[in-house]
Amino acid sequence: MMKLTEPMMSLILAALIALPMAARQQGEDPEASKVEAMIRQVWQEHDDYIKKGGKATDAANPARKSIEALWEYGQKTGSAKARSRALSESLHLLVHAGLVDEMQRRADALKIDDPVWKSLISVLSEGAAEKNNYDFLLAKAKALTAASPDSEVKALARFAVARAHWKRGETDQAKAAFQAIIANHPDTPYAKDAEGNIHEIEFLNPGQPAPVFASKTITGEPVILSAFKGRAVLLNFWASW
Repeated sequence: MMKLTEPMMSLILAALIALPMAARQQGEDPEASKVEAMIRQVWQEHDDYIKKGGKATDAANPARKSIEALWEYGQKTGSAKARSRALSESLHLLVHAGLVDEMQRRADALKIDDPVWKSLISVLSEGAAEKNNYDFLLAKAKALTAASPDSEVKALARFAVARAHWKRGETDQAKAAFQAIIANHPDTPYAKDAEGNIHEIEFLNPGQPAPVFASKTITGEPVILSAFKGRAVLLNFWASW
């Protein structure tokens, strides 16, 4: 068996150090790659457990063991991208484990200027829908709107506020929040989406007449909604993908 000499050990050590350095030079983030691998493994274990008849909220769900690992990793890592992914996914797993209150408690401990909010606002929205209680989401999103230094976080927070009011049936507040997005984030995809949501609130609510439109069937035949006036009509919108 070949015996490693000190010069050979030095070469191996230098190569190991050079690997992450080379990844950084190529624009890759080795810490973020490590976190993504952890996350894929966690969700694979979660999905396998569900397929075998387990429930996501079971204490025996193997994904629960990884919540703390991801949370701790997010507290220590020096990579902003890796840290944000680890923290947001650990809180996402808490929602799927039925621990929404714990998710909210941990989210409440994060600083208002933490970059993790870009990916975390959607987790808060998911938790609110799970509990059918939007109080925490509204309070946190309004705080982010007022104090976050990141314009994208502000836009996402405003969207969360608007959607929360809409979910609670508070259409006037929802419209006002969507209009604030258009005013504060013009010429952005957020403004375009807000305009679409306002249109839906105003014209596509239950009990309102369906908008008159013309289209074509999959065989190319023209179809006009007004031609079915006086008859019961089911509109089933779908996409080929």
